[in-house]
Amino acid sequence: MKIFALLSAAVFGQTTDPPTSAPPATITLGTTVTAPEAFACLTCNANNVADCIANGTMVECQDSQTSCAVTMRKRRGKTYFVQAGCKALDACLVNKSQNNRGPWKLQECKPYNNKKIENSVCRQCCDGAPECVQNTFFNADGTDGIQKRATWINDYVSQDD
Repeated sequence: MKIFALLSAAVFGQTTDPPTSAPPATITLGTTVTAPEAFACLTCNANNVADCIANGTMVECQDSQTSCAVTMRKRRGKTYFVQAGCKALDACLVNKSQNNRGPWKLQECKPYNNKKIENSVCRQCCDGAPECVQNTFFNADGTDGIQKRATWINDYVSQDD
């Protein structure tokens, strides 16, 4: 019986009046309301940087994908694979951590155009401008990746997501 009395009080005690704390929203005719810009990344699977830039597309990321990721593979100093796209931040940072792990001989990321270096895999993340991959990790003329190791080691994401 007490439960019935409690439910009755809860149901019949509700008000249907609108809240008075905030004024109603007004829309002026003739104005355009634009939605906030969605997070998007360059997306490509290419044989080289120039192909990635030429044939890649900007793709809107899913809500869980808060970083743009890039992977660049080189064999004997020549780029043979570039992949870019949206990625979850934690997954991207795990991939990036492989760049600088262990002693130099065992590290995966050696971004130099040096024929003596057998293989290199460099991975990086960014969450800045829509063109963060192109502007940060590709050289100015769009023909290769940046060869500075610091670029592949430094953080280009805010980790408060």
